[in-house]
Amino acid sequence: MQSVARNRAYRTARAELDAPPKGGAGALAAALGCGAMLLAGWSLRNEGYLRPESGLGYRLGIAAAASMLLLLLYSARKRIRALHGLGALRHWFRVHMILGVLGPMAVLFHCNFNLGSLNSRVALGSTLLVAASGLFGRFIYTKVHYGLYGRQVRLEHLRSSLSDEKSRAARALQPFPSAVRRLRELERLGTAPVGNPLAAVARVVFCGLRVRRFRAYCFEDIAAQPGLTPTEREHARRAAREYMRAVQRVSEFSGCERLFRLWHAFHVPLFVLLLTSVMTHVLAVHMY
Repeated sequence: MQSVARNRAYRTARAELDAPPKGGAGALAAALGCGAMLLAGWSLRNEGYLRPESGLGYRLGIAAAASMLLLLLYSARKRIRALHGLGALRHWFRVHMILGVLGPMAVLFHCNFNLGSLNSRVALGSTLLVAASGLFGRFIYTKVHYGLYGRQVRLEHLRSSLSDEKSRAARALQPFPSAVRRLRELERLGTAPVGNPLAAVARVVFCGLRVRRFRAYCFEDIAAQPGLTPTEREHARRAAREYMRAVQRVSEFSGCERLFRLWHAFHVPLFVLLLTSVMTHVLAVHMY
């Protein structure tokens, strides 16, 4: 019974990992809409519609500063026990992501896409740097969770799934010793410990290319083996493909998990820098 339950859990985890991300069309539409607004603001920056010190431009600056402060609510909800009953964490994260996009956009419209004084440049640069860091973190986050708002993936589940695929591939690929050797080499390279940040980046970026290269060689070995029917060859190719997909999941996850930890260590100080620069900018504008 335990074996059946374990296999069912692995199949569920694998299906969730392989499923296309939810909300992809909505995210794409939102990205296109934001891009169109930024392009329009850039093209109209010399028309004088927005001024940082008055009118709509000034109010956008206030909204941008308020959004930066509201970003702290997600961290508070996650860490303060008294706030754990205030809605699901994924909803707070969704709001955090939205504010992380709208805030920098409001800053760009507030300054009318101009650099301005030194303290304005520091505040703008900090805002854009944190926004870029957030977008990178969003990409890595989806690699170590089931989608953007899902629960965290566990490496032991992926390794157990890989073990299952390895057992199935070993049975299906008995007539193909050269293909088995290639698959073992791929597993050795893909599941080796991640040594440093550059190795983690290389693993995430080049893992797919390595898998495709090994797959081509492996399929050539299967095709070159004489005395087998097309059905047997197709069965072997399917087993090898699933095995390599499992190796790729483990390899990419280990690299992304390392990058996610490093990103979090840098993102928090960047956000503190952002708050400091925004507060300095606000005080400088209103006092001098």
